[in-house]
Amino acid sequence: WVPVSCVAVCFVLLFFTWVDVSLGGYSVMSQSAWNTMGGTVNAVWPSGEDWKALEKTLDGKEDTRKEAILRSDGFMVLYVLLLFVTLPLLILDRAVTTLDAATLPQYLKWLPGVWKYRVMALLGLLVVLLFVLTFQAMQGFGLEKSLYKNAQASFKTDLEKATSESEKKATWINIGQEAGKYPAHETVWVRVAIFLHLLAVLTLLLREWLSLRGDKPLPRIGFSW
Repeated sequence: WVPVSCVAVCFVLLFFTWVDVSLGGYSVMSQSAWNTMGGTVNAVWPSGEDWKALEKTLDGKEDTRKEAILRSDGFMVLYVLLLFVTLPLLILDRAVTTLDAATLPQYLKWLPGVWKYRVMALLGLLVVLLFVLTFQAMQGFGLEKSLYKNAQASFKTDLEKATSESEKKATWINIGQEAGKYPAHETVWVRVAIFLHLLAVLTLLLREWLSLRGDKPLPRIGFSW
């Protein structure tokens, strides 16, 4: 039941904050996993012209900064779809361990032959889930990427005009300072979700290895002194 529990908790974590922008200890912008799918943001916009301009940019109302529009994360859409497929299959795997073709309708007689490969199929799904989520976290979520592209757009002209290495370096430092005004970071829940997916893969591998051992005694470690 460990893989079932891990994936079930990951489903619950979809409602938690995955990306956050906090200033002075207060969250001003955040994204849950659902927000990353839809390309939306939960925001309590502070007053000021800079924040109004940033809101317009993220919403796509600023024509000169189209590259910084907050967009949907395609990998997260794939991740959630696979999660919806994997969780019911994991539960079904625990609920139905064997199938008897004699008790099935004619149009389902083929199912027992496929059902014996369910563990390998589940393992494949869990590995893909782990890869997709890890890859998405490594490349950054929508809000993180949009805020950095917005900072780049602020110095786009300077970067194009820079000819020497020192000018380019100074411009990139300015871009970093601008991005630092909106410090987006991934929360601990992203790492928890990745760990749970890894745990689900390892425990399913362990279960399959134990089943291949047949009637042999369970492995054990003994200490004597």
